[in-house]
Amino acid sequence: MEHESSEDFTISSITETNDYTETMQQSIDLLGEHYMDQITRHVENNDRDSADAIFKEFVVDGVDPEDGSYEWLFLDEITVS
Repeated sequence: MEHESSEDFTISSITETNDYTETMQQSIDLLGEHYMDQITRHVENNDRDSADAIFKEFVVDGVDPEDGSYEWLFLDEITVS
């Protein structure tokens, strides 16, 4: 993740470390695997409408985020306790 200036970077607690980058990539990989597993399950059950809906959630404007220069946004935990 590269940013031109600190003004573009609004999440204060993120640091550029290999561990953090690896965690981000693992999260993206798990998300992609989950979507593909769900699409496959619905296709195997002849539920093509659900498979298509899930596909459209993951693929944006016809572009698979894993095939292009797609930027993922990671936010700090924002839950209120």
